[in-house]
Amino acid sequence: MTIKKSILTAALVTSLAAGSVVAAPTVNVSPTPLAGTLKVAELCREQRDPIKMLEMKKERVQQKYKAGEITRQEADELTAKLDAKIKKVEEFNQLKPEEKKEWLLNHLTEKVNRKVKEGKISEEKGREMVEHFTEKINEWDGKGYPDLGKRRR
Repeated sequence: MTIKKSILTAALVTSLAAGSVVAAPTVNVSPTPLAGTLKVAELCREQRDPIKMLEMKKERVQQKYKAGEITRQEADELTAKLDAKIKKVEEFNQLKPEEKKEWLLNHLTEKVNRKVKEGKISEEKGREMVEHFTEKINEWDGKGYPDLGKRRR
């Protein structure tokens, strides 16, 4: 009887110990540089900082080049495109809040209209989207970046 109790106790202690290991907070100890980058990417998205996101994309391009996944020419082309986007964001950041709102409304309306013309969304859906964007942008104080809702992929 005592052997059964000993085995049962050992099993119980083992399962409790295993449970506490599973419940322990995760710590990133991965040697791959991309693993840490993913957590940073999540944080940047939460804070909606496009410059940080674009800088991270540039780092990933360099990682792909060093790993031999893309050529030097491809890396240079991608980096140039990302640099151009960073420049646009920096120019946007220099605008006054009213100018930012106007630019965003024009840009988003243009994008939605293009999707309607291409038949990707209906006119009604496009109108709803523009109304939603207009409402969100008008509520925005012009600091940081507006929260336009969940991003659809």
